[in-house]
Amino acid sequence: MARSRNITISSENSSDVVTLTANIANVRTEIFRYKVPKGSTITIPNATELKNGIAKGVHFITELKDVSNNKIPGGSKLVFGVLGPADEFETNLRALPYSPWRQLSTDQQRNDDYKTQLVAAADLNVPGITLREGEMLVISLISTTAINWNNSYFEIMAQELN
Repeated sequence: MARSRNITISSENSSDVVTLTANIANVRTEIFRYKVPKGSTITIPNATELKNGIAKGVHFITELKDVSNNKIPGGSKLVFGVLGPADEFETNLRALPYSPWRQLSTDQQRNDDYKTQLVAAADLNVPGITLREGEMLVISLISTTAINWNNSYFEIMAQELN
């Protein structure tokens, strides 16, 4: 019988499953790619448990900074997409403004007092994202500033079925 466990997909994961790329300023650029490992299926629910119940939206934590260690502009957009192993282009799910995350530290983004605001801003308009072996979660960025992954961070919680 298959079992489920909570996992964290982050910019600190092994390069076997996560690819990080610096974006090109003013051009939509893929910055983060998570490839589901062999034999696994993952689900990222579009519902998050908060202290007052369950809310529609994904809870992720991000802090994107440039080479000078400054946060990128709030007007930047994160585009969530999925890509199958045989697909040439990803299927876009939703573009989200970066502004709600920009104003908060990663510690604040983990705090229940701020989660409601972030989850409400991150409704992907799908029941959830289910990815099977070889499929990928792709996040692209549209920003006037190029990020530097040495100063930046991204994290999203998922369920792994294996």
